Amino acid sequence: MRGEPKPCLILLDLRMPFMDGLRFRRQQLEDPETAGVRVVVVSGRRHEEEEEEAERLGISEFIRKPIAFSELLRVVVRHCAHPHPHAA
Repeated sequence: MRGEPKPCLILLDLRMPFMDGLRFRRQQLEDPETAGVRVVVVSGRRHEEEEEEAERLGISEFIRKPIAFSELLRVVVRHCAHPHPHAA
């Protein structure tokens, strides 16, 4: 993620091996080189606590699996069509 060009978006699952998605986001925010990359959570489960924490961590959107490819494409276009105002 530190290379060029920077990604315009991270699609993040909350349930991953070795590190959960919210922990990943916390670490991402601590790194000035990656903090400005938008994050959309794609998760099969929705828990109010996780959604509240995701909001506190500046998650751009929370979408639920399964997601149709066409909807996923719309999400990516919506977030990548314009530069992020806080991008480094």
